[in-house]
Parts: sequence; structure tokens; C-alpha cells
Amino acid sequence: SILPFGFGSVSVGRDLRIFETELRDLPDSMAGLQIGGYFVLASNQLTSLPPSFGSQLWVGESLNLSGNLLSGLPDGMATATVGGVVDLRANPAITSDTVLVGMPHVLGGVLLGQDLNHR
Repeated sequence: SILPFGFGSVSVGRDLRIFETELRDLPDSMAGLQIGGYFVLASNQLTSLPPSFGSQLWVGESLNLSGNLLSGLPDGMATATVGGVVDLRANPAITSDTVLVGMPHVLGGVLLGQDLNHR
């Protein structure tokens, strides 16, 4: 299921939660989101993110991509700003080698592994 609309340069004052929806694709326009709180894309069916995802992304708290089927992150994530953690747990193909290079603007670190029960 692809989201039926584009976001452009949208600013969301608090949280944006799109989880447990069987979402498979994201539009490129999500690269420019500014979210004051949490951005949750957890427990969907995302296998990849658009190449530009993250290029102008600003998230005040955390970005949760856990519980998807991601195999890696796009180059745009190198310039994403996230005030908390980027949660990549339970994405079977993502390892520390895949993500720990080039994410200097993630202030809280990156959560990896297969266990969603522990933080």
C-alpha cells in the first residue's frame, strides 16, 4: 500500500504515527518532513525507503522504523536530523555494518537487533 498523497515540505507540530498498516512504500516527498515529536513507521511491510528519504528530514524526538523488512537505509539518511534515537530493531537484514556509517545528526544513537522487548 503506497500512501496516496505527497507531503512536500510539511511541518507536523507533534507526532506522526503510521504503524501496523501494512504500508509497503513511501513517497519521495516524505524526505522534507519536519516533525516536532515522534515519527513512527513501525510494524509495516517496508522493504526499502525512497533514495531521498532523510535528505531534509527533521524529527524532534525519535524515528521508529522497527518491525519492517528493510535491507538498508538510503544515502539521504546521512543528512537527517533526529533529536532522539533511530529505532531499526526487527529489520532482519539491517546490521551495524549497514547503518552506523554517516549518520552524524542522530543525537540519541541507533537501536539495532531483533528483540523489540528491550530498549
